[in-house]
Amino acid sequence: MRLLDTNVKGVVIGSHLALQRLRRQGYGRLVNVASVDGAIPHAYQASYSASKAAVLSLGRVLQQELRRGRQPNIQLSTVLPWALDTPIWGHAATYTGHRADLPTKDSPDKAVQAIVGALLQPEQEITVGYKATLASWAHRLAPEPTERFTAAAVQRAEIDWNPRKAASSGNLQRPDPAGQGVRGANV
Repeated sequence: MRLLDTNVKGVVIGSHLALQRLRRQGYGRLVNVASVDGAIPHAYQASYSASKAAVLSLGRVLQQELRRGRQPNIQLSTVLPWALDTPIWGHAATYTGHRADLPTKDSPDKAVQAIVGALLQPEQEITVGYKATLASWAHRLAPEPTERFTAAAVQRAEIDWNPRKAASSGNLQRPDPAGQGVRGANV
């Protein structure tokens, strides 16, 4: 529930407050960050994928409301990055018996550039990087095979190849003072 509180309720409340202000002033841009995991199911990350799917859907609904309310000077973008190499991997919750990690992470700079780009030239949805774009297109064209491939790849890359680690809620219930920067170990 804690992850959903942050990733869903936080974005819903933040969007509501931001849009109130943007409507009062008659213009502005809002950028929310989802994840490609919100568009493509990601095995062993049910709560995370569901929370990011909620952010993606929220953006689509708010786009409809802005169009219906004839508010062309208010733009909303939803950014969908691939997994980012941030410190979260070092203290993320894990219940698989293995350390949480992914060998194909992108630099957080890619997401930052996409967010800035959305502020300068808004698009409704911005898929960040070639890995997220390829995965997204594959899922659109062939959802079932893509989901089977993704589940098998996640099993190998995030579990089989990672060292064993006791189940842990990580920093989900309380902050972890270690690794509070922007970049992970591989950037």
